[in-house]
Amino acid sequence: MKNTKIGTRIIIALAFPVVAMLVFSGFMVVEKYQTKKEMGRVLELAELAPVISAVAHELQKERGMSAGFIASKGVKFARDLPEQRKLTNEKRTAMAEALKTFDAESFGDGISENIAEAKKALGNLASKRTDVTARKITVPQMAGYYTPTIGALLHIVEDMSGLSTEFHITTAINAYTAFLQGKERAGIERAMGAGGFGAHQFKPVIHHKFVQLIAMQKTFLGRFNIHASQEQKAFYKSTMTGPVVDEVNRMRKIAIDSPITGSTGDVDATHWFKTITAKINLLKTVEDKIASDLQASTAAIETAALTAFIVLAVITLVLMILTAAMVYYVVTGITRPLADMTDAMSALAEGDKKVEVPGTDRGDEIGAMAETVQVFKDN
Repeated sequence: MKNTKIGTRIIIALAFPVVAMLVFSGFMVVEKYQTKKEMGRVLELAELAPVISAVAHELQKERGMSAGFIASKGVKFARDLPEQRKLTNEKRTAMAEALKTFDAESFGDGISENIAEAKKALGNLASKRTDVTARKITVPQMAGYYTPTIGALLHIVEDMSGLSTEFHITTAINAYTAFLQGKERAGIERAMGAGGFGAHQFKPVIHHKFVQLIAMQKTFLGRFNIHASQEQKAFYKSTMTGPVVDEVNRMRKIAIDSPITGSTGDVDATHWFKTITAKINLLKTVEDKIASDLQASTAAIETAALTAFIVLAVITLVLMILTAAMVYYVVTGITRPLADMTDAMSALAEGDKKVEVPGTDRGDEIGAMAETVQVFKDN
């Protein structure tokens, strides 16, 4: 270092802390940018989720009516089913429009493949409807199409959990997807009940499935309660109460006890369907709140991350400018007086006694050096 100029030495000495500061600031800026970008992706899918869920919701109703129609040999839901199909078509059209502007490939293979799978399954909807209308298929065969199709739609929503590294958002997504899965089991229960009450008997396979679905709903509700906020749990509790819920529970008991009693009592398939549909609509109200909360939380974190990114970027830029100015001021404040002193000393060495010694008025080390040179000149 002895052959290195003083200015260079100063720059080297300041370089390490300055670089460390810039690296640290850079990491913080990048982190906030990544969070903003991540939340933007989650929000985009969170806004699409209710559109997809709406299709699933209508397909769930269509599945239930189809089960009752087939089980009753075309007596029940003959008028309601065509109208329900129109509702499904409306939601399906809305989803198709939303997907036109949704860049699925940018989200990775998982979401892209699930969307493709759902589209493919929905492509067979018309032919399955024809089979249901003609009663060419059984209730299990009908459900064997509708249930996986609805599942494919819900898988798209579930993929949100893989997009977030924010604990709060991941937890909210888990609450949302658990609730959707529980609601789907309620939808299948509706279909199985419509089939059983429509046929005035619950065959062993249908009965086992019916009981199993009730248990599965409790399991998914338990998962929801683990991840949901206190506000969401309170909203669920206050919403899922009243005569509709009580009547569903009454009919459930009749269905569960039917192998022992040998009867489905006074329960009509249409009454079962309308009542449990009213209950599922209450579930839909809760679902919509959970989805809205998720969107709001994601948007809030995205906004906060964007604000932090801008602030940190500006602070980093200002620090860089101030640091550069400080380094320039310090270096020139030392090297220029030394250069002037060197010129004066060189002139004195050559015998020029008229040269003015610079810096004699300074109070620092350079000033002390100037005074020494002045003494040398005067003598």
